[in-house]
Amino acid sequence: MSDTPAAVHAPGAEDSYTQILIPWQRRLLTRLIQIFAVIGLFALIPGIYASLQADMPVIVVLDVGAYAALLPAYLLRKRWYELSAVMVVLLQLMVGAGLLLSVGMEAASMLWMLAPILVGNLLLRTRGTVAVFAICLGVILLVTVLLLAGTLPWTIQISVWYAIVGTYIALATILTFATRFLLHHLIQGILYEQDLNHELDHRVRNNLQLVHSLIQLQSRPRGTTSASASEALTQLNTRIMAMGAAFSAVKRSDRSFRVGIAHLIRQLFGEPAGIPFEYCPIHISANVPKISVTVDTAVPVAIILTEMVAAGRVCEPEWISMTAISHGRRDSSVSVRFHRPRRSPKPCITDPLSQDIVTALAGHVGGFYTETPRGEDIELSLTFRT
Repeated sequence: MSDTPAAVHAPGAEDSYTQILIPWQRRLLTRLIQIFAVIGLFALIPGIYASLQADMPVIVVLDVGAYAALLPAYLLRKRWYELSAVMVVLLQLMVGAGLLLSVGMEAASMLWMLAPILVGNLLLRTRGTVAVFAICLGVILLVTVLLLAGTLPWTIQISVWYAIVGTYIALATILTFATRFLLHHLIQGILYEQDLNHELDHRVRNNLQLVHSLIQLQSRPRGTTSASASEALTQLNTRIMAMGAAFSAVKRSDRSFRVGIAHLIRQLFGEPAGIPFEYCPIHISANVPKISVTVDTAVPVAIILTEMVAAGRVCEPEWISMTAISHGRRDSSVSVRFHRPRRSPKPCITDPLSQDIVTALAGHVGGFYTETPRGEDIELSLTFRT
């Protein structure tokens, strides 16, 4: 076996953003909209009252419009995330610009003008944050021109305004740099972790394949090798292959590192590279529920399943069917049914070592193993914790 590291697909910047940041940003957007909806409700009513008392209907329209627009942004976040994120950023920009142009430095308008910079950096891609930054600076420039022209309803010394603008630009630049820096290193850290996981997975499977090859070589018929020793090595090889299949079935796309039972069964018995049990056909049920377990549970379950299927050699069934059943949130079971066996031994798993393995591993996964006659058939079942 080669010791060179596994070739890892290095996604580009666009792939990294889509695969890594979008799920995280979608959850952040959901929480932000929920927070805005709750806090905004408490601020909306007194804000409307104060605006009406001050005879400022524009502020009423801005507040009501911004709050009402949260609903479509919330509904669109899953299917059209970027559209929803742009809506939230533009809402904050609209409120900040509206307050700044109508009320002035009161009502914390400059803080509202910083909000789209921060939220835009957290939710949008680089080109989106640049656009938001440019729009905010454009609004500030427009206010400066209107101040110099004396057309705004509020007054402030131009030197004080320049100091405020300078502070705003500095804070906006710092926020932009800090958030982009953190997001960049977040992606790099996650990619590095994925590389390590892929490399570890490669090493585990390489070593299991090496053990598998060594056992195959050892089990070849030789003058000094007895039939019982060769059979024992073959059984050991089958268990090693079951462990390899469990590691190969790990779900890595969502970083949950769990194993779907349906995928595990197909990996063990349904794939061309699966464990060969050629004494009779194996039919896997198409209606297997979505059951997933950790790798610590999947490996023992895989070994027990191979022991259960291997037991068919003793009773010689015409064919084997396999299915899985969910018993709620905590327990599930996998059944192996021998249809019309030619012999019906009690029990099916007769090898003492196999019995010890099944008993020990069933206890390890917090479950139990049973053998039950079903008319002409025999059903072997493993119940385990999920």
